[in-house]
Amino acid sequence: MKQRQQQTDAFKVKTESGKTYGIEEFTHQIYQEFLNPADNGWADGIKEFKVVGGGRANRKSSNEYEIVATGEIAVRI
Repeated sequence: MKQRQQQTDAFKVKTESGKTYGIEEFTHQIYQEFLNPADNGWADGIKEFKVVGGGRANRKSSNEYEIVATGEIAVRI
């Protein structure tokens, strides 16, 4: 089974203290093959969020992210 990880988004977030971070969204994908080749294709799986420059982020809601290294909550801008 083929698998890949692709960057699917990139954006900035800002904390209450005024710090701005770049966030990259990566989506894990699996290639699905069916009897009818026209149905074959990549299916999205788990999304992962990384802080530009190192570290991870957790999505809390559609526009809020936790910077894991600091524990701060940041809002998408």
